[in-house]
Amino acid sequence: MITLPDPIPFSTTDTRYNIPNIGSYPRVTKILEVVNWDKGALIGWEKHLISRYLKENINIRPLDALLKEACCLAKDELVKAGKFGTKLHDWIEADIQGQMPPEEREMLAGIRNYKNWKTDWKIDGLKSIGIEYPVYSILFEYAGCVDWLAVDLLDNIYLFDWKTSNAFRQKYYAQVASYCNAFEELTRLKIKQTFIVRFNKFKDGYEVKELTDRKKWFDIFLSCLEIYKELGD
Repeated sequence: MITLPDPIPFSTTDTRYNIPNIGSYPRVTKILEVVNWDKGALIGWEKHLISRYLKENINIRPLDALLKEACCLAKDELVKAGKFGTKLHDWIEADIQGQMPPEEREMLAGIRNYKNWKTDWKIDGLKSIGIEYPVYSILFEYAGCVDWLAVDLLDNIYLFDWKTSNAFRQKYYAQVASYCNAFEELTRLKIKQTFIVRFNKFKDGYEVKELTDRKKWFDIFLSCLEIYKELGD
C-alpha cells in the first residue's frame, strides 16, 4: 500500500506559502488570478446583483446609504461564498476521515450532492492517503494544497479537487495540473487520474470533469506563473 511522506506544515499569507527550510512560494490560486478566466462573467453578475438591490430598495432607503451598500454587495457575496466553500470542504474532509460531522442546515444541499457523488462513483472503494495535502515545486517555485489523494486496490493514485462555485471554470484545469506536477516532483509517484468535482450549493446536482490534457494545462499554468513573477505579489 502506498503511503505518502509526512506533509511539511506550511504557514500562509494571502499570496504565499512559507515552507520551512525550502522558501516562500506563491500560491497556485493567486498565480491564476493574473488571467481573467471568466471573460466578464463576474462583472455581469456584479452588475445584476447591484441593479437588483437598487430596484428592491430605492423607495425605502436613503440614496447615499443605498449606493454605499450596493457597492459593497458583490464583495460581501463573494466573501460569503468563500466561507461556504471552506465549510463544505471541511465537512467533506471530516466525512472522509470517518468523523461523522454534524450537517448544518445551510449546507444540506451541498452535503447531499457530495453524498450522491460518493455513492455514484463508489468512492468508498478508495483508500484515502492525503487530505489537504501540501505540495510544492522547487523546480518552478510554487505551492498549493491538494483536497484529496486516494488509491485503489492496485495502488493507482487519484487526485480530487472539490469546488462549490456556481459554474465550472477553465482555470480549474490549470490549477489541478499544477498540483499533479508538484505532487509527482515531490513524491516521485505518478498520478493515475485527476478529477475536479463541483457541488451545487443550493440545489441538487454535481459536476465532474477529468483532467485529460495535463501538459497543455500545465504549460498554461507556467505562463501564468511567469506573468505573476514579473508583476510581483
